[in-house]
Amino acid sequence: MEDTVHDATPLLVSTSYNQNPGESVFDSWCDEFSAPLRRVFDPPRPVLVDLSAVITPEPGFRRDAVSMRTKNAGLDTHATVPGLLNAWARSTTGAWIAFVHLAIPTGDRKG
Repeated sequence: MEDTVHDATPLLVSTSYNQNPGESVFDSWCDEFSAPLRRVFDPPRPVLVDLSAVITPEPGFRRDAVSMRTKNAGLDTHATVPGLLNAWARSTTGAWIAFVHLAIPTGDRKG
């Protein structure tokens, strides 16, 4: 069996594209095959948010090094709170970021 070498030829070459001033070559492309980068909910959807999964303490954090005033009056980032999911948006890393309206309670639940 002989080895055959084929010339590489492009699948599509267009030298006659007339681009209008201010128009991108991609403006007329159909983007239906791509998933949207944002998803808005109207009305917003009720959700529960585990704040400890979203807001993590700094490395080396020690709870015993925090004053009682801060523990009582500071925001409780370990709570699970109800919220309203307004939208999802895709980040440049490919991760999804939620836009959620929520209230974070204080440690003593008075604020």
